[in-house]
Amino acid sequence: MGKLHFGVTLGWSVVFSILLWFMLNQLVGSAGAEAKNLDPYSCCCVVGYSMLPLVVYSAMVILIPRGPLSLAAAALCTLWAALTASRIFARRCPALGDLKVRYYRHL
Repeated sequence: MGKLHFGVTLGWSVVFSILLWFMLNQLVGSAGAEAKNLDPYSCCCVVGYSMLPLVVYSAMVILIPRGPLSLAAAALCTLWAALTASRIFARRCPALGDLKVRYYRHL
């Protein structure tokens, strides 16, 4: 039973990584030199690394009973994972940081 869940989690994370790679290439444009820093393998690595806080949360949930503390820890770990992934992607591809600057100038 555990192998089934691990396979489903691994499969969906690979699918998500490929979709994320496609979306980031559409944002950056595939003609630029910075787009070469984004390949499907690196997207899989970043998504896997950013899921580490969720793995820590999964281990913590065994010790912490369900309730407000568990919900707060889940929110904190999810936010930590999202910020980690976005910072790594912005560092690997500076054009993504330029998109953020252009977005805030239009507001």
